[in-house]
Amino acid sequence: MGPVQKRILITLSIFGIIIAGFAIAESSFATYESDLPDVVTSSKQNLTADDFTYGPVNYRPGYLPIPIYAESGLYDAEDWIVLFAVVNETPVNGNPFFVRPGSVKIDYIFENLTGTAVFQVYGLRYDSGQTWTTHQFHSPASGYRVIASPQSGILPTLTDYSEELPMIISAANLYYSPDGDMEIGVPFAFPFPKDELNGLSALHFTLDPDMPRGQVTTTSELNGTFYITHTGGDTVRRLILMLAVNSPQTDDFLFTFTSSFVPREV
Repeated sequence: MGPVQKRILITLSIFGIIIAGFAIAESSFATYESDLPDVVTSSKQNLTADDFTYGPVNYRPGYLPIPIYAESGLYDAEDWIVLFAVVNETPVNGNPFFVRPGSVKIDYIFENLTGTAVFQVYGLRYDSGQTWTTHQFHSPASGYRVIASPQSGILPTLTDYSEELPMIISAANLYYSPDGDMEIGVPFAFPFPKDELNGLSALHFTLDPDMPRGQVTTTSELNGTFYITHTGGDTVRRLILMLAVNSPQTDDFLFTFTSSFVPREV
């Protein structure tokens, strides 16, 4: 099969519209014995301090507010700044992670991170107006947090979360539209149509894809790997990674991540 360009969306703990930043997308080969088109199975992105757009905030979006990280209070004691990024997208038919068994592997590297960084994830399905995310309150709670030095930079110009539903956010990273064009700052809608429990147990963070319901992980390692898994019954068409930090980042901050689809034998 021919090379296929991929799309990635990641969300950091700052919610806002992100136009600035430097991003690189890579292409790869993918072959599947199914009626789906070839998909991009790996991509790489570089994001800087300028890509944090939303905040300061002490919660993350949901039908009702959701804690920034697992096992924290509903409204955190400190403020966070947030960005979103598309992760392992496909040009035509949605994310393969949600169409066939497997997981999305995230390899990340932080350079000059200050404070604490928290990852969250959202899954969207436009045709049904539904949004999925991670459970935060009890088993099977999962999440991923990186704790670094307490030094901080200068607070950038930020945007508050919208109180409108659906909430509209923009991707910080490079994004491939269905026709193959590259765009930055593409908007996405988070509908949250039902109630506060809707979609809070479909997506998970795990260190081991064979443990799909995951765990809560806290680390001081500035580079590492985790997996995003899906145990819901519906197909999700967009996967968005959120990154939140509780401290302004300095000009030399760099967040690099590679997103890969990891198939699972059934």
